[in-house]
Amino acid sequence: MRKLNVVVAVAAAFAASTADAQSSVTLFGVVDSGFVYQNQNGSSGHSVFNAISGGQNSSRWGLQGTEDLWGGLKAGFELVQNFNNMNGSINVPGAAFSRYANVYVESTYGRITAGLQIDPAYVAMLLGDPNVGSSYFSGVNYWLVNEGNTASPGATMSDSNAVSYRLFKGAFKLEVLYAFGNVPGEFSADQTISMGSGYDNGRVAVAAGYLQKTNANGQRDLRIYTMSFGYHADPLFFRVGLTDFDQPLGNNSILNGPGTPASNIEVLDSGVSWTVSPALTLRATYYFSEDRKNTRNAASQYSVNASYSLSKRTSIYCFTGIVDAKTGANALTAVTTSSSALLIGAPGRRTVTAGGGLMHLF
Repeated sequence: MRKLNVVVAVAAAFAASTADAQSSVTLFGVVDSGFVYQNQNGSSGHSVFNAISGGQNSSRWGLQGTEDLWGGLKAGFELVQNFNNMNGSINVPGAAFSRYANVYVESTYGRITAGLQIDPAYVAMLLGDPNVGSSYFSGVNYWLVNEGNTASPGATMSDSNAVSYRLFKGAFKLEVLYAFGNVPGEFSADQTISMGSGYDNGRVAVAAGYLQKTNANGQRDLRIYTMSFGYHADPLFFRVGLTDFDQPLGNNSILNGPGTPASNIEVLDSGVSWTVSPALTLRATYYFSEDRKNTRNAASQYSVNASYSLSKRTSIYCFTGIVDAKTGANALTAVTTSSSALLIGAPGRRTVTAGGGLMHLF
Protein backbone atom coordinates (compact mmCIF):
# COMPACT_ATOMS: atom_id res chain seq x y z
CA MET A 1 0.00 0.00 0.00
CA ARG A 2 1.13 3.49 -0.75
CA LYS A 3 0.64 6.09 1.99
CA LEU A 4 -0.49 9.53 0.94
CA ASN A 5 -0.11 11.79 3.95
CA VAL A 6 -2.78 14.39 4.34
CA VAL A 7 -1.55 17.81 5.50
CA VAL A 8 -3.22 18.61 8.81
CA ALA A 9 -3.21 22.30 7.92
CA VAL A 10 -5.92 21.70 5.29
CA ALA A 11 -8.33 20.57 7.99
CA ALA A 12 -7.18 23.37 10.28
CA ALA A 13 -8.15 25.93 7.68
CA PHE A 14 -11.76 24.85 8.08
CA ALA A 15 -11.69 24.21 11.82
CA ALA A 16 -8.93 26.32 13.33
CA SER A 17 -10.27 25.88 16.83
CA THR A 18 -9.91 22.08 16.84
CA ALA A 19 -6.77 20.36 18.06
CA ASP A 20 -4.39 18.94 15.46
CA ALA A 21 -4.84 15.21 14.85
CA GLN A 22 -2.67 12.68 13.08
CA SER A 23 -4.40 11.80 9.81
CA SER A 24 -3.62 9.76 6.70
CA VAL A 25 -5.17 8.41 3.51
CA THR A 26 -4.13 5.12 1.88
CA LEU A 27 -4.52 4.33 -1.82
CA PHE A 28 -4.55 0.58 -2.41
CA GLY A 29 -5.82 -2.07 -4.77
CA VAL A 30 -5.53 -5.35 -6.62
CA VAL A 31 -5.04 -5.87 -10.36
CA ASP A 32 -5.52 -9.48 -11.44
CA SER A 33 -5.37 -10.67 -15.07
CA GLY A 34 -5.29 -14.14 -16.52
CA PHE A 35 -6.87 -16.72 -18.79
CA VAL A 36 -9.24 -19.67 -18.41
CA TYR A 37 -10.16 -22.68 -20.55
CA GLN A 38 -13.29 -24.78 -20.03
CA ASN A 39 -14.07 -27.75 -22.27
CA GLN A 40 -17.82 -27.09 -22.17
CA ASN A 41 -19.92 -24.32 -20.66
CA GLY A 42 -23.33 -25.14 -19.27
CA SER A 43 -25.95 -26.75 -21.47
CA SER A 44 -24.50 -25.14 -24.64
CA GLY A 45 -21.70 -27.72 -24.71
CA HIS A 46 -19.34 -25.16 -26.27
CA SER A 47 -15.77 -24.84 -25.06
CA VAL A 48 -14.41 -21.45 -24.00
CA PHE A 49 -10.94 -19.93 -23.84
CA ASN A 50 -11.12 -16.44 -22.33
CA ALA A 51 -8.97 -13.64 -21.04
CA ILE A 52 -10.21 -12.90 -17.53
CA SER A 53 -10.14 -10.17 -14.94
CA GLY A 54 -9.89 -11.48 -11.39
CA GLY A 55 -8.77 -15.06 -11.87
CA GLN A 56 -7.78 -15.39 -8.22
CA ASN A 57 -9.01 -12.18 -6.61
CA SER A 58 -11.36 -9.50 -7.88
CA SER A 59 -9.61 -6.45 -9.32
CA ARG A 60 -10.38 -3.32 -7.31
CA TRP A 61 -9.02 -0.03 -6.08
CA GLY A 62 -9.84 1.96 -3.00
CA LEU A 63 -9.12 4.68 -0.49
CA GLN A 64 -8.93 4.29 3.28
CA GLY A 65 -8.63 7.25 5.59
CA THR A 66 -8.04 7.42 9.33
CA GLU A 67 -7.76 10.20 11.89
CA ASP A 68 -6.69 9.85 15.53
CA LEU A 69 -9.07 11.80 17.73
CA TRP A 70 -8.70 11.61 21.51
CA GLY A 71 -8.53 8.99 24.25
CA GLY A 72 -7.82 6.15 21.83
CA LEU A 73 -10.78 7.09 19.61
CA LYS A 74 -10.28 6.96 15.83
CA ALA A 75 -12.43 7.96 12.85
CA GLY A 76 -12.09 6.76 9.29
CA PHE A 77 -13.66 5.91 5.95
CA GLU A 78 -13.50 3.20 3.26
CA LEU A 79 -14.19 3.67 -0.46
CA VAL A 80 -13.63 0.66 -2.75
CA GLN A 81 -14.64 -0.01 -6.36
CA ASN A 82 -14.45 -3.35 -8.21
CA PHE A 83 -13.55 -3.21 -11.90
CA ASN A 84 -12.76 -5.35 -14.92
CA ASN A 85 -9.16 -4.61 -15.85
CA MET A 86 -9.52 -6.37 -19.20
CA ASN A 87 -11.80 -3.64 -20.54
CA GLY A 88 -11.68 -0.93 -17.88
CA SER A 89 -15.36 -1.15 -16.95
CA ILE A 90 -16.73 -1.07 -13.42
CA ASN A 91 -18.49 -4.19 -12.16
CA VAL A 92 -21.70 -2.43 -11.14
CA PRO A 93 -22.72 0.22 -13.72
CA GLY A 94 -23.64 3.57 -12.21
CA ALA A 95 -21.94 2.86 -8.88
CA ALA A 96 -19.02 5.09 -7.94
CA PHE A 97 -18.04 2.57 -5.23
CA SER A 98 -19.64 -0.89 -5.34
CA ARG A 99 -17.76 -2.70 -2.55
CA TYR A 100 -17.26 -0.17 0.28
CA ALA A 101 -18.51 3.38 0.83
CA ASN A 102 -18.71 4.07 4.55
CA VAL A 103 -17.50 6.03 7.54
CA TYR A 104 -16.70 4.66 11.00
CA VAL A 105 -15.58 5.42 14.55
CA GLU A 106 -13.42 2.97 16.47
CA SER A 107 -12.11 2.49 19.99
CA THR A 108 -10.93 -0.37 22.18
CA TYR A 109 -14.62 -1.22 22.60
CA GLY A 110 -15.07 -1.91 18.88
CA ARG A 111 -15.99 -0.20 15.61
CA ILE A 112 -19.31 1.28 14.49
CA THR A 113 -19.66 1.64 10.70
CA ALA A 114 -22.36 3.32 8.61
CA GLY A 115 -22.73 2.92 4.85
CA LEU A 116 -22.00 0.33 2.17
CA GLN A 117 -19.88 -2.50 3.62
CA ILE A 118 -19.02 -6.19 3.33
CA ASP A 119 -21.59 -8.48 4.96
CA PRO A 120 -20.31 -10.10 8.19
CA ALA A 121 -21.83 -13.50 7.34
CA TYR A 122 -19.93 -13.42 4.04
CA VAL A 123 -16.73 -12.69 5.97
CA ALA A 124 -17.46 -15.68 8.23
CA MET A 125 -17.83 -17.90 5.15
CA LEU A 126 -14.47 -16.65 3.84
CA LEU A 127 -12.78 -17.46 7.16
CA GLY A 128 -13.66 -21.11 6.65
CA ASP A 129 -13.51 -21.40 2.86
CA PRO A 130 -10.98 -24.11 1.82
CA ASN A 131 -10.06 -22.12 -1.30
CA VAL A 132 -9.84 -18.81 0.65
CA GLY A 133 -12.31 -16.96 -1.55
CA SER A 134 -10.63 -17.58 -4.91
CA SER A 135 -12.66 -16.49 -7.94
CA TYR A 136 -12.72 -20.09 -9.23
CA PHE A 137 -13.90 -23.20 -7.35
CA SER A 138 -14.62 -21.56 -4.01
CA GLY A 139 -17.47 -20.72 -1.67
CA VAL A 140 -17.60 -17.20 -3.09
CA ASN A 141 -19.30 -18.35 -6.28
CA TYR A 142 -22.12 -20.19 -4.50
CA TRP A 143 -22.59 -17.09 -2.33
CA LEU A 144 -22.87 -14.69 -5.26
CA VAL A 145 -25.39 -16.71 -7.30
CA ASN A 146 -27.57 -17.97 -4.42
CA GLU A 147 -28.86 -14.52 -3.54
CA GLY A 148 -32.62 -15.02 -3.57
CA ASN A 149 -34.98 -13.27 -5.94
CA THR A 150 -32.97 -10.06 -6.12
CA ALA A 151 -31.69 -8.89 -9.50
CA SER A 152 -28.60 -7.18 -8.05
CA PRO A 153 -25.38 -9.21 -8.55
CA GLY A 154 -23.40 -9.49 -5.33
CA ALA A 155 -26.26 -8.14 -3.22
CA THR A 156 -25.37 -10.54 -0.42
CA MET A 157 -21.68 -9.58 -0.40
CA SER A 158 -21.94 -5.81 0.16
CA ASP A 159 -24.88 -4.34 2.09
CA SER A 160 -26.23 -0.84 1.35
CA ASN A 161 -27.82 1.49 3.93
CA ALA A 162 -26.13 -0.56 6.66
CA VAL A 163 -25.00 0.04 10.23
CA SER A 164 -22.72 -2.47 11.92
CA TYR A 165 -20.76 -3.12 15.10
CA ARG A 166 -17.44 -4.98 15.01
CA LEU A 167 -15.30 -6.27 17.87
CA PHE A 168 -11.86 -7.87 17.56
CA LYS A 169 -10.32 -9.27 20.74
CA GLY A 170 -7.18 -11.32 20.19
CA ALA A 171 -8.13 -14.47 18.31
CA PHE A 172 -11.87 -13.69 18.50
CA LYS A 173 -13.90 -11.69 15.94
CA LEU A 174 -17.57 -10.69 16.04
CA GLU A 175 -19.64 -8.43 13.82
CA VAL A 176 -23.38 -7.74 13.62
CA LEU A 177 -25.13 -5.69 10.92
CA TYR A 178 -28.53 -4.23 10.13
CA ALA A 179 -29.35 -2.79 6.69
CA PHE A 180 -32.35 -0.46 6.34
CA GLY A 181 -34.77 -1.05 3.48
CA ASN A 182 -35.56 2.67 3.10
CA VAL A 183 -39.10 1.78 1.96
CA PRO A 184 -41.69 4.33 3.20
CA GLY A 185 -44.24 2.76 5.52
CA GLU A 186 -42.55 -0.67 5.41
CA PHE A 187 -40.00 -1.10 8.19
CA SER A 188 -39.46 -4.80 7.45
CA ALA A 189 -39.15 -4.40 3.66
CA ASP A 190 -35.79 -4.82 1.90
CA GLN A 191 -33.97 -5.20 5.20
CA THR A 192 -30.92 -7.31 6.01
CA ILE A 193 -29.93 -8.81 9.35
CA SER A 194 -26.53 -10.45 9.52
CA MET A 195 -23.86 -11.62 11.92
CA GLY A 196 -20.49 -13.30 11.65
CA SER A 197 -17.94 -14.58 14.13
CA GLY A 198 -14.62 -16.35 14.05
CA TYR A 199 -11.87 -17.67 16.29
CA ASP A 200 -8.34 -18.74 15.29
CA ASN A 201 -5.65 -19.33 17.91
CA GLY A 202 -3.10 -20.66 15.44
CA ARG A 203 -4.11 -24.26 16.04
CA VAL A 204 -7.92 -24.43 15.92
CA ALA A 205 -10.07 -22.18 13.72
CA VAL A 206 -13.87 -21.95 13.82
CA ALA A 207 -16.31 -19.55 12.14
CA ALA A 208 -20.09 -19.12 11.92
CA GLY A 209 -22.45 -16.68 10.23
CA TYR A 210 -26.13 -15.96 9.63
CA LEU A 211 -27.91 -13.70 7.13
CA GLN A 212 -31.56 -12.94 6.42
CA LYS A 213 -32.98 -10.65 3.74
CA THR A 214 -36.56 -9.60 2.96
CA ASN A 215 -38.03 -8.31 -0.28
CA ALA A 216 -39.96 -5.09 -0.96
CA ASN A 217 -43.13 -6.68 0.49
CA GLY A 218 -41.44 -7.73 3.71
CA GLN A 219 -41.35 -11.43 2.77
CA ARG A 220 -38.28 -13.46 3.64
CA ASP A 221 -36.37 -13.73 0.38
CA LEU A 222 -33.16 -15.36 1.59
CA ARG A 223 -31.72 -17.04 4.64
CA ILE A 224 -28.11 -18.21 4.87
CA TYR A 225 -26.21 -19.89 7.63
CA THR A 226 -22.57 -20.94 7.44
CA MET A 227 -20.21 -22.75 9.80
CA SER A 228 -16.71 -24.17 9.50
CA PHE A 229 -13.90 -25.83 11.40
CA GLY A 230 -10.18 -25.69 10.65
CA TYR A 231 -7.05 -27.24 12.11
CA HIS A 232 -3.47 -25.99 11.70
CA ALA A 233 -0.86 -28.75 11.47
CA ASP A 234 1.93 -26.65 10.00
CA PRO A 235 2.72 -26.55 7.15
CA LEU A 236 -0.78 -27.96 6.46
CA PHE A 237 -4.14 -26.34 7.21
CA PHE A 238 -7.28 -28.53 7.03
CA ARG A 239 -10.79 -27.08 6.72
CA VAL A 240 -14.36 -28.40 6.52
CA GLY A 241 -17.59 -26.41 6.38
CA LEU A 242 -21.28 -26.16 5.57
CA THR A 243 -23.24 -23.29 4.03
CA ASP A 244 -27.00 -23.43 3.50
CA PHE A 245 -28.95 -21.07 1.17
CA ASP A 246 -32.73 -21.09 1.63
CA GLN A 247 -34.48 -19.17 -1.19
CA PRO A 248 -38.26 -19.54 -0.65
CA LEU A 249 -39.18 -17.04 -3.39
CA GLY A 250 -36.87 -18.48 -6.03
CA ASN A 251 -33.69 -17.12 -7.57
CA ASN A 252 -33.01 -14.38 -10.10
CA SER A 253 -29.22 -14.52 -10.42
CA ILE A 254 -27.24 -13.24 -13.39
CA LEU A 255 -26.45 -16.85 -14.37
CA ASN A 256 -29.92 -18.41 -14.02
CA GLY A 257 -32.18 -15.53 -14.99
CA PRO A 258 -35.73 -14.99 -13.70
CA GLY A 259 -38.16 -17.80 -12.96
CA THR A 260 -35.88 -20.21 -11.09
CA PRO A 261 -38.12 -21.95 -8.51
CA ALA A 262 -37.74 -21.98 -4.73
CA SER A 263 -34.66 -23.83 -3.58
CA ASN A 264 -32.61 -24.80 -0.55
CA ILE A 265 -29.00 -25.17 -1.71
CA GLU A 266 -26.68 -26.91 0.73
CA VAL A 267 -22.93 -26.72 0.14
CA LEU A 268 -20.50 -29.05 1.94
CA ASP A 269 -16.81 -28.24 1.52
CA SER A 270 -13.43 -29.54 2.58
CA GLY A 271 -9.83 -28.88 1.68
CA VAL A 272 -6.22 -28.63 2.67
CA SER A 273 -3.59 -25.97 1.99
CA TRP A 274 0.13 -26.67 2.09
CA THR A 275 2.59 -23.84 2.69
CA VAL A 276 5.52 -25.39 0.85
CA SER A 277 7.65 -22.28 1.40
CA PRO A 278 7.03 -18.62 2.26
CA ALA A 279 6.53 -18.02 -1.47
CA LEU A 280 4.65 -21.16 -2.59
CA THR A 281 1.20 -22.38 -1.45
CA LEU A 282 -0.68 -25.39 -2.83
CA ARG A 283 -4.38 -26.15 -2.23
CA ALA A 284 -6.71 -29.05 -2.92
CA THR A 285 -10.48 -28.66 -2.36
CA TYR A 286 -13.77 -30.52 -2.71
CA TYR A 287 -17.28 -29.00 -2.76
CA PHE A 288 -20.59 -30.85 -2.93
CA SER A 289 -23.74 -28.81 -3.54
CA GLU A 290 -27.33 -30.02 -3.67
CA ASP A 291 -30.82 -28.54 -3.74
CA ARG A 292 -32.70 -30.21 -0.89
CA LYS A 293 -35.97 -29.45 -2.71
CA ASN A 294 -34.73 -31.14 -5.91
CA THR A 295 -31.87 -33.61 -5.42
CA ARG A 296 -31.34 -33.89 -9.20
CA ASN A 297 -29.92 -30.39 -8.98
CA ALA A 298 -26.51 -31.30 -7.53
CA ALA A 299 -22.82 -31.21 -8.40
CA SER A 300 -19.41 -32.19 -7.08
CA GLN A 301 -16.37 -29.99 -7.66
CA TYR A 302 -12.70 -30.94 -7.27
CA SER A 303 -9.88 -28.46 -7.70
CA VAL A 304 -6.17 -27.92 -7.12
CA ASN A 305 -4.33 -24.62 -7.39
CA ALA A 306 -0.94 -23.11 -6.75
CA SER A 307 0.16 -19.57 -5.92
CA TYR A 308 3.77 -18.36 -6.04
CA SER A 309 4.88 -14.95 -4.77
CA LEU A 310 7.45 -13.24 -6.96
CA SER A 311 7.62 -10.43 -4.39
CA LYS A 312 5.56 -9.05 -1.51
CA ARG A 313 3.13 -7.53 -4.00
CA THR A 314 3.25 -9.68 -7.13
CA SER A 315 2.30 -13.33 -7.52
CA ILE A 316 1.51 -15.83 -10.25
CA TYR A 317 -1.11 -18.57 -9.92
CA CYS A 318 -2.65 -21.51 -11.75
CA PHE A 319 -5.69 -23.71 -11.11
CA THR A 320 -7.54 -26.66 -12.54
CA GLY A 321 -10.81 -28.25 -11.54
CA ILE A 322 -13.53 -30.75 -12.44
CA VAL A 323 -17.30 -30.35 -12.10
CA ASP A 324 -19.37 -33.56 -12.04
CA ALA A 325 -22.94 -32.32 -12.40
CA LYS A 326 -26.19 -34.28 -12.21
CA THR A 327 -28.65 -34.02 -15.08
CA GLY A 328 -30.79 -31.45 -13.23
CA ALA A 329 -27.89 -29.22 -12.18
CA ASN A 330 -28.02 -25.49 -12.84
CA ALA A 331 -25.84 -22.50 -11.91
CA LEU A 332 -26.93 -22.65 -8.26
CA THR A 333 -24.97 -25.89 -7.80
CA ALA A 334 -22.64 -26.22 -10.81
CA VAL A 335 -21.17 -22.71 -10.93
CA THR A 336 -17.45 -22.69 -11.76
CA THR A 337 -17.09 -18.94 -11.34
CA SER A 338 -19.34 -15.91 -11.04
CA SER A 339 -16.58 -13.55 -12.20
CA SER A 340 -16.52 -11.88 -15.62
CA ALA A 341 -16.23 -15.30 -17.37
CA LEU A 342 -19.56 -16.62 -15.95
CA LEU A 343 -18.79 -20.33 -16.34
CA ILE A 344 -21.07 -23.25 -15.41
CA GLY A 345 -20.53 -27.01 -15.40
CA ALA A 346 -22.47 -28.95 -18.03
CA PRO A 347 -25.52 -30.84 -16.61
CA GLY A 348 -25.12 -34.61 -16.67
CA ARG A 349 -21.49 -34.42 -17.76
CA ARG A 350 -17.95 -33.90 -16.50
CA THR A 351 -16.57 -30.40 -17.09
CA VAL A 352 -12.88 -29.57 -16.93
CA THR A 353 -11.55 -26.07 -16.26
CA ALA A 354 -7.97 -24.76 -16.16
CA GLY A 355 -6.44 -21.31 -15.93
CA GLY A 356 -3.80 -19.05 -14.50
CA GLY A 357 -2.71 -15.47 -14.20
CA LEU A 358 -0.75 -12.67 -12.58
CA MET A 359 -1.87 -10.62 -9.57
CA HIS A 360 -0.33 -7.38 -8.29
CA LEU A 361 -1.15 -5.54 -5.07
CA PHE A 362 -0.54 -1.83 -4.61
